Amino acid sequence: MDPKFDKDDGDLDDTLRHMRALTDRPGDLSFRQSIATAFDRVTDRLGKIEVRLARIDERQLSRTTIAEMIQKELKPYADAQTRLEKVVWGLCGAVGTALVTLAVTRVFGK
Repeated sequence: MDPKFDKDDGDLDDTLRHMRALTDRPGDLSFRQSIATAFDRVTDRLGKIEVRLARIDERQLSRTTIAEMIQKELKPYADAQTRLEKVVWGLCGAVGTALVTLAVTRVFGK
């Protein structure tokens, strides 16, 4: 095979786009369209295979492993939630203290 055809620069979408755009003769069009259709079918099948592999991987992982993975992913959100709760409680405490102080100064200030 000629080495210039062995080089793979682009992805499948670029190849399909070039094959469809570079048609000069009607015979070339049908041939290139059939090749493009075959590439589309291959892409669809590869997508289905990836989905199946992902499902197989999910089944092979134990529930504790999945739970640990989820805990690792959710830990930053839990930390942020804890920080937010502290800020909200602090602000509520400050507002409550200010209201109590205002009430005491109104009642006993006269």
